[in-house]
Amino acid sequence: LAPPAPPFVPVDSGGERIYCILMMTGKVVVSGLSLSKITSVLAELRTINSEKAEKRRQVMIYLHTQNVNVELTSRVMHFVDYKLERLSEASSLDSYLISPALQTEIFLNQRS
Repeated sequence: LAPPAPPFVPVDSGGERIYCILMMTGKVVVSGLSLSKITSVLAELRTINSEKAEKRRQVMIYLHTQNVNVELTSRVMHFVDYKLERLSEASSLDSYLISPALQTEIFLNQRS
């Protein structure tokens, strides 16, 4: 027993052409929307990373202008990296980047 054969569709069928055109158009639209979404997510990630790098650079400049020694600078920058990783929102982070204990140690280091 042979399975039933599909109905015969002529090569020049208008319905088949319209179906193929609609399917291809749908594929292009879905692909375009997916690519657009991926591009916007990548742009957002790039913005967040550049903001983090800028804040990190500002702390380095501050520490350099305050003549903080290398060991303390390393500790402060590790803490800054930790805080930047933990904070999810890109809000005003400047006052939170250095803990009060590290600020006190920087102040004491400047006086010595």
